[in-house]
Amino acid sequence: MLPMKKTLLCLFITISSATYANKAQELILLDQKLEKSFSEHTQQVKDFILKGHTEHKHYFLPHQRDLIISSVREHLEQIQAIDKYRPDKSHGVTSKKNAHRNYTRLLAKTIKYKHLAKFFNFSFIGKNPYVSVLAEDHSDLGHSSKEFRKLIRKTLKQSWDVLNRNNNRDRNDREESLNNNAFFHLSDLYKHQNDLIKFEKKHNPLTDEQMRVLLTNTHSYMEEVDDLQEQIKEIDWKVGAYSPLYHLKVFLLKAASYVALPGKHKISLDTLKTIDKELEPGDIGLIQRYNKLSNIVFKGNWTHSLIYLGKYSKFASYFNSDRATQEEFKKRCEKENLQCSSFASYLMAKHPEQMGKYIKSDKDKDPIATIESLKPGVILYTMKKSMGWDNLVLLRPKKLTKRDKALAIATAFDNLGKPYDYNFNGQTNERFVCTELVSYSYSPDPRIKKNGLTWEMNYVMNKPVMYAFDVLETFFKRYQSQEQELDVVVYVKGENGEFGKSKRGNLEELLESVDITD
Repeated sequence: MLPMKKTLLCLFITISSATYANKAQELILLDQKLEKSFSEHTQQVKDFILKGHTEHKHYFLPHQRDLIISSVREHLEQIQAIDKYRPDKSHGVTSKKNAHRNYTRLLAKTIKYKHLAKFFNFSFIGKNPYVSVLAEDHSDLGHSSKEFRKLIRKTLKQSWDVLNRNNNRDRNDREESLNNNAFFHLSDLYKHQNDLIKFEKKHNPLTDEQMRVLLTNTHSYMEEVDDLQEQIKEIDWKVGAYSPLYHLKVFLLKAASYVALPGKHKISLDTLKTIDKELEPGDIGLIQRYNKLSNIVFKGNWTHSLIYLGKYSKFASYFNSDRATQEEFKKRCEKENLQCSSFASYLMAKHPEQMGKYIKSDKDKDPIATIESLKPGVILYTMKKSMGWDNLVLLRPKKLTKRDKALAIATAFDNLGKPYDYNFNGQTNERFVCTELVSYSYSPDPRIKKNGLTWEMNYVMNKPVMYAFDVLETFFKRYQSQEQELDVVVYVKGENGEFGKSKRGNLEELLESVDITD
């Protein structure tokens, strides 16, 4: 019985050794596959990398961001396929019993972190404009900013020595080596290569080619990570992280938004209903609110922006009359397998709760008439609550078709419920301030033949920030030129005095409300 057990054990060890030898060979092939994947990725994003590197204030449009993220996600998924070989598990190199398993894990570790270091090194060439795209969530594309930051930390961590970390250890203490540590980092392997070669010869679990790849990968990782550590000093790769300080900022800014000096606002609901006859769905509104403490946070006189929809019956009538819009969204209904056949019914199919409220409010005294981003996030809002403040201007995209406007509004609806961006960072697409929602919704997208708008932007600490007054600045700086993309539809100027007193303003008065000097 005993010889039989011994025979079975030897057979098991032989089979296990063969299995791990096969896995090691699989890893060699995977390493080659990742080299090809990286080459394809660099070809796909090299123009974006160059743009970010040469134009430190560049802002990537949503369709460009989608292309970047799609390529990045595909390459990272291939790198993470290595995880099935358990590269971050114990890999003690002196265990005779588990020699093949441990050396296979170690080989997997060198391949994984070599490719991650190479990927991050290349990505960081694109500087903050490019890295900010990767450092934000893109939930619709399956990209997590938290996982992105985690991978950076894990990649850098492999450059930290585990062995002999304490430089002041007693000289009589035996120096640590690969011999007695099962979780050493690649930096340790790099410094103790002779030990590895000695142990490997003793147990002989790897072929010469596999050993060569292991050592070459270790050298490649160290070279890449040295460059990465220099580049990362200039990169804000944590731009998408929301720390406890962010939540404190949210609390303070929310509190400030509730504080206002006594006084009633100048624009009445009757005034809004009068000018409503001149407005069209897709118009862009700007608001000026007096006496609000939160005004000190925002630059310029104009502190809020919105997208005008109009009451539902007006909205539906406006788009139902346009053949190109109806054809576009009928195709979308079919493609997305939705029970609809028009723009309005498409929105209903995708956003039934919000559209239900919108339709129900049609006969209200103060109907829903806008979509905008406020403290609660991206919401639908009523006419008076949205626009009944102290000064109001509505602008219209002059070169866009109804189809373009419908696509912009559909984009805004797709972001209903997303939170307000208290970082005021124009590089984010998962949180929006009011102007970010406007600019994002009206971004061009050649993939769907959508024309859009371009804007004058501010930059704070090299990050794009769009204020409400930037919309007016865009209008006035391009007024009566070939680049003009907006027209002023109506300007309602609040008068000093009692509630409800306002009058029409002209362009000269509107120009006085904004500073367009650089």
